[in-house]
Amino acid sequence: MKALQRHIIFAAIGGVIFFILLGLASLHALDKWQNSYRLQIVHSQAKYVQQVFDKLLVDTQYQHGLFLRQQVTSYNPAHLEADFTLCFSQPERTKCAISPTSMPAQFDSQQLERKLIQVVDRYNTDKVGIVQLAKQQIAIVAMSYQNEQAFIQGYLLPHQGADVTVEPFQIGVHTNAYVTADLINPQAKWAIPVAVAPFSFYAQPVVWLAGLICLLSALMSFYIYLTHYKKSRQSLNRLTAEVSNIKANDESTQQVGSYQVEGVGELAGSINGMLEELFAAKEFNKVTLNSIGDAVITTDLNGIVTYCNSTTFKIIKAAETDIVGKHIADVLPFVEPEDSKRLRHALRDLVKNAEQIDGASERCMHRINRELEVLYIEKHITTLRNPAKELVGTVMVLRDMTQSERLRKKLNFQASYDVVTKLLNRHKFEEMLNESVHNAKMEQRSHVLCLIDLDRFKLINDSAGHAAGDQLLYEVGSIFRSYLRKTDVCARIGGDEYGIILFDAHLEHGLTIFEKILSQIKEYRFIWGGKIHSIGASFGITQITSDTHNAAEARREADAACYMAKNIGMNNLRVFDVNNEKLNNHHQAPRWAARINDALVNDKFVLFFQRINPTCGKSEREHIEILLRMQDKDGILLSPNMFLPAAERFRLTPKIDRWVIKRVFRWISSRPQLWQKVTLSVNLSGESLNDEKLFSYIIDLHEKIGFPPETICFEVTETAAVANLVVGRELITKLQAHGFTFALDDFGKGFSSYSYLQNLPAEYVKIDGGFVKQMTENVRDREIVRSIHQISAVMGMKTIAEYVEDDSILEALREIGVDYAQGFGIQKPAELASFIPIEQVLNEAEVET
Repeated sequence: MKALQRHIIFAAIGGVIFFILLGLASLHALDKWQNSYRLQIVHSQAKYVQQVFDKLLVDTQYQHGLFLRQQVTSYNPAHLEADFTLCFSQPERTKCAISPTSMPAQFDSQQLERKLIQVVDRYNTDKVGIVQLAKQQIAIVAMSYQNEQAFIQGYLLPHQGADVTVEPFQIGVHTNAYVTADLINPQAKWAIPVAVAPFSFYAQPVVWLAGLICLLSALMSFYIYLTHYKKSRQSLNRLTAEVSNIKANDESTQQVGSYQVEGVGELAGSINGMLEELFAAKEFNKVTLNSIGDAVITTDLNGIVTYCNSTTFKIIKAAETDIVGKHIADVLPFVEPEDSKRLRHALRDLVKNAEQIDGASERCMHRINRELEVLYIEKHITTLRNPAKELVGTVMVLRDMTQSERLRKKLNFQASYDVVTKLLNRHKFEEMLNESVHNAKMEQRSHVLCLIDLDRFKLINDSAGHAAGDQLLYEVGSIFRSYLRKTDVCARIGGDEYGIILFDAHLEHGLTIFEKILSQIKEYRFIWGGKIHSIGASFGITQITSDTHNAAEARREADAACYMAKNIGMNNLRVFDVNNEKLNNHHQAPRWAARINDALVNDKFVLFFQRINPTCGKSEREHIEILLRMQDKDGILLSPNMFLPAAERFRLTPKIDRWVIKRVFRWISSRPQLWQKVTLSVNLSGESLNDEKLFSYIIDLHEKIGFPPETICFEVTETAAVANLVVGRELITKLQAHGFTFALDDFGKGFSSYSYLQNLPAEYVKIDGGFVKQMTENVRDREIVRSIHQISAVMGMKTIAEYVEDDSILEALREIGVDYAQGFGIQKPAELASFIPIEQVLNEAEVET
C-alpha cells in the first residue's frame, strides 16, 4: 500500500512538474508570439510610411518635370496638394526665374528659404524626409534634383495627403514606432507611432488545454488511489496475522504467503528474507554454543534455567527435562553443600546490584560430582538484557578446569620437587637457603648447610642404565630423609648432588647426624639386575650464622669443603675452615672467575716474555716464550698461579688462549724486522685442544694480519696432549701444514711412555723443570734429562730445559747436549713491550764497553 501511495504521489508530482514546465514553455512561446506580432505591425507601418514618402517624392519629381517642360509662363501649381513649393538653381542657390512657390501665410518666406537651402546644400539628389520648420511646426519635405535645379515641395503636418503623426523620438516611450532622422539636423530623431492592439494571454487555447490536462491527471491519481487502497489494506491485515502466528522458539523455518498486490508482495518477500536470516542466525548461534567446550546456561531473574547447550550434559549427567525449569543451584551437584547456598546468594546479589557491579560476577572455582569422579569447574555469571536494556535474566558459563587443575598441581610439584627422588629441587633449595641466611641474620639463629656429592654414581648409571641410576638416587634420598627432622630440608640439586639444611642446629649436632648418614652410605649396597654395587659420598659442611654474608657465600663454602673431601678420597667429610689455605683458595675460585672475565673484557692481561737461549753458540732465530700476567684493581701484576686454577675450573682457558693469540699476532705483525729473527712460543691449554673452532680461528686471524707462520711456535703440555691424543695430533698436523711449529711442554711430568713422541710430531721437547732444577744434586734426575734428550734427538726433535737457575745447571746441560735453556738463570720475565732482539742488546753492550 505504501508503495502504491508513493507511486501515486510520484506520478502527481511528476504531472505537476510537467505542466509547470509546459506552462513556462507556453509563456515563452506566447511572449515570442507577442513580439512577432508587434514587429509585424511596426514593419507594416514602416512600409506604409515609406509608401507615403515614396508617393510624395514621385509627385514632386512629376511636378518638377512638368515645371521644366511647360516653362515657367505656362506652369500653374494651384492644383498641387503641397503646402509650399520652391525651386532653386545650383550651384548659385538662386531662385528660379519664375518660382512656383506658394507659401503659407504664417511663415516668414526668407526663414523658410534658408531652411530649404540647408536641405539643398546637404543633399544634391532626390530626397524626402521630415524637417522641423518652427518650434511647433513639422513638415514632410520632398526634393527633386534635375538639371542642376532643386524642386522642393513641403507638406505641413498633419496633412490629408500624408496621414501620419510625427513626434520627437523618446527611447522609453516609442517602443512601437517608425523612427527617422531630421533632414537638416541628423542628430534629431522623429518617431511615427504605430497603434498595436493588446495581446490577451487567457484568450489563447493552449492555456485552457494545459489546465484541462492538470485536472484530468488529478482525477486519475485520486481514482487509482481509491481503487488500490481497499485491496492493499486487506492484504496488509492478512500479512499482519501471519506474522503474529510465527513463534520465537519454533525449530522449523516459517514463512508468510505470497501476495500479488503491489507493495504488499514486496513487503512479504522482505519478511520472508528476514525470517530466513533470523533462522540462519539462530541455527548459527545454536551450533556455535553447542560447539564450544564450556557449558552455557541461561536463567530468569529467579535463577530458573531457561536454556542450556549440549556441553552442559557432559558436565552434568542429567537430561534436559531435569535441568530446564529448575533452579540452577538445585541442578549443579556440588561436592560442598555450602556452594549451593553461595550460588543462590550470588545470583540474588548480581540481579540486585546489576548496575553497580557492571553486570558480571567474579570467576569462582567449585568442585562438583560427576558419577565416580570429582570435576573442578570455573563458574562465571553475567546479566542478560533485552533490546530495551531491561534486565531479564543471567548467563552462566561453566568451564571444566579438571585437567588444568591437575596440571597446575603437577607443575607446582615439579616447580618445587625433584621428579626422581621426590625431594625438593634446586630452585626450592635455593629459596630455602636464602630464607635460612635471612632469618639467621635477622633472628640470630644458627643453621648447618651440607652439600653431598655421590661417588661411583656415573659408573653405575653407565653400566646398569638410567633406570638403575634413577632408582639409586631415590634410595639414597630416602636414606638422607630418614635421619632428618620434618623442619629440615633435603633436596637434589644436581645430577648426583644433594643439599641438606638443618634449621636451628649447631655444627656439632650437624656433624653427628652427617657422620651417621656417611656410615649408612658406606654400608649401603645397591642391587640391580642381579648385581651388587657399592657407592660412596663426599660431604662438605659449613655453618650459617648471622655473620654469613649471603646464600651464595654459604654455598661456596660448603662446595669448597665438599671439593676437598672428594680430593682426599671416597666417603670423606670436611667442614669449611677459613684458615685452611686450600679450602680458602677453592672458595675464592668463583670470584677469580669474575675477575678473569673482567680482565678479558677490559684488557687487563699483560704479555711478558722470557728468552730461550741456545746452550752452545748462536741459533739462526732467537726464541722467546710468551708469558701472561693479570692486573688487579690497584694495578699490581698477578702471576698465573693465582688465576689459572680458577680459569681451568670454570673452563675459561680457551678464552684466555684466544686473547693471547690475537695480541701476539698483532704484536709480531707490526714488527716485520723481527719476522726472520725471532720465534715466539705461545701456550695452548688442554681445553683449547678440544675446541673444534680453534684451528679456523688461528688460520683466519693469520690470513687477516699476515706474517710468516714460522715465527709462531705453539706449546702444548704433555699431559694435555696425551689426554687428547687424537684431537691434539690432528690440530698439530693441520697447523704444521700451514707453517707453524710445535713444542711439547713439561715432558716427563706425566711419566708418559716415550712412544707418545712418535704420535706427537713436535719440533721441540721442553723437559719438565722438576727434573732440571735438581739435576746437579740428584743423579736420577740427571739421567732422566739425559734420556729425554737422547730419545728426542733420535726422533729429530730439539730439547729445551726449563728452570735453569744458575750456571752449574747450564754447564750440566751443555755436557749432556741439551739444545736450549730457559729460566731465571738465563733471563727473568719482562714485559713484551720492552723486548729488544738479543743481537741489538749485545751490540749496545759492546758500545758501552
